[in-house]
Amino acid sequence: MSDLPAQPPVGQPVPLLVGAPSFARPVRVTPGKPLLLALNGETTNATQPPKLVEVVADQQTFNERTQVFTATGSVVMTYQGGVLRADQLEVNLDTRMAVAAGNVVLTRGKQILEGKRLDYNFETGTGVFEEVQGTVALSSLTQDTELNSPPAGQLPVVPPGDAIQAGQPLQIQEGEGRVRFIADRITFEPERWIAENLRFTNDPFSPPELVLRARQGRWRKLPNGDEEIVATGGQVVIDQGTVFPLLRDRVILSARGRRSPASPLPFDVDYDLDDLGGVYLSRPIDFPTGANVDFSLTPLALVQKAIDPQPGRPTVLDYIGLRMNLDAEITPQTRLTARGLLTQLSQIDPDEDLRGRFLLTQNLPGHTLNFTAGWRERVFNGTLGFENIEASGGVILASVPRTLGSSGVNLRYQVGAGFARADTEDNDDPDNEVLSLGRYQAALFLDKTWRVWEGQALPPTATEGLRYTDQPVTPYLAWFMGFGNVTSLYGNGASQSLFYPQVGLQAQFGQFSRNWFDYTGFRVIYSPIVQLGRSPFRFDRPADRDVLSFAFVQQVYGPVRAGIETNVRLNDGRFFDINYTLEYSRRTFGILVRFNPDRGIGAFEVRVSGFNWTGSPQPFSGEPATAVP
Repeated sequence: MSDLPAQPPVGQPVPLLVGAPSFARPVRVTPGKPLLLALNGETTNATQPPKLVEVVADQQTFNERTQVFTATGSVVMTYQGGVLRADQLEVNLDTRMAVAAGNVVLTRGKQILEGKRLDYNFETGTGVFEEVQGTVALSSLTQDTELNSPPAGQLPVVPPGDAIQAGQPLQIQEGEGRVRFIADRITFEPERWIAENLRFTNDPFSPPELVLRARQGRWRKLPNGDEEIVATGGQVVIDQGTVFPLLRDRVILSARGRRSPASPLPFDVDYDLDDLGGVYLSRPIDFPTGANVDFSLTPLALVQKAIDPQPGRPTVLDYIGLRMNLDAEITPQTRLTARGLLTQLSQIDPDEDLRGRFLLTQNLPGHTLNFTAGWRERVFNGTLGFENIEASGGVILASVPRTLGSSGVNLRYQVGAGFARADTEDNDDPDNEVLSLGRYQAALFLDKTWRVWEGQALPPTATEGLRYTDQPVTPYLAWFMGFGNVTSLYGNGASQSLFYPQVGLQAQFGQFSRNWFDYTGFRVIYSPIVQLGRSPFRFDRPADRDVLSFAFVQQVYGPVRAGIETNVRLNDGRFFDINYTLEYSRRTFGILVRFNPDRGIGAFEVRVSGFNWTGSPQPFSGEPATAVP
């Protein structure tokens, strides 16, 4: 570093160069002033500046013989965007080993760690943190824990931790999967760490209502860029008393934003009467792939189909299905998605047992260009029920939603061309009810919402706004209007144009905080359809032209809410597409059961909330948060 002055001015940072020939001159150390340590030695390459460690402390000493720098009293060290605070710090310039002790606080990006002692090697990126607790954001865990890469949410050179540590008002929003944790020890390497006697929670309040305990927790970065978190000997503790074994011990966080299901169950419980015979169990299996590819196979155990009597002599493979998911980021603007389903694995008939869909999306300025292909796709068409599109393919250019000036009117449109092979009632040959035709479409959608009234949300505290929900409820009343048009031309000369005027009212009252009837939500939409022409296919021909849709959700008691969503055809009063829900909702987790008898589908879902809070969450003990020295 030949550009450094021979003797820095008094009060200016003094660089200590690892790998420099010698320290022949005295090292000037000024208490309370920053001291710069260059950890990668002297360099003549201007494109590779030294990795600087800046240290500020009440007292600073340097032993040239042992090459050990010691700082004591209100120590603040800044390195690669991370800030370390401690009562005492020792850095060995020969071994690149740093030891921080006493009220250690490490802040980097969105990660905040506190502990008794931290041993860290700058060269190998390894270390041990003793008696550690803190806050981590799972969405940026990889970037923030690699000290040789810039953190997510760059920190300024001046240590920023004062406002966070002083207990500023807590603000919560959904997003990053932020959790608090306590561990006896964390041993870490550049792409993995191991925590002993780990306890963590997604609850910012204490005592936390949901805690996961594990004898050991392991995090590592996978070869494809994904992250794996594994808990050994895990338990789930609810309300400090009820204990369940942790049945799902592995979670994958994808580098492309996809996350494995945030459910503690070892499998998902769903219901599909038409394709899978009723109740079935599933669990995805992720396979190692390239850095920009997610691929999984999900075996399906067809439980209800196995219980019900089956004709013939079925085998085990008759009661097993398989789902395939593929997501690939070809370029930052190009994405490939493929989905497949085998409804059983015995004597597979593609015309009966296979469904699939392929989608290639290219982002364009203000638009997306989609290339699609499908095999036996299932479409729900009101009172007609499910219709199969035997085969389809094409290209669609769709706009991104946009607002027209300051009018508040939202606009979307799309155009497309392709083909479809599906059931028809218009074929002259009664023995051939399937028709293959070219299909060309243009669609336009406009809508606007008027907020008539808006109340005030309760403060985001454990006993008020966040008692039964992970977001404070804001009461409101709004109405909206919309208009849509879909015009289709077919290869046989037929055409169909559908006009969709809509008007609706939506509201929620109460704040889901008291025990009884403190939340009511509803939505009512009237949507008549004007049809010109007639589609030769059944799947896109409207069967219900004058429809009133409504949804209603009501708190019954405490965290329990019940809901119904349905449609009624006004010309004959027929109800269809009825969806029932029953929910047990808490701040940190929830359980939802839903069932739609018209579609023959349902699910049992367990939710674990992903919080993103700013401010100072309370410690596990429930004691009030205090400023860190």
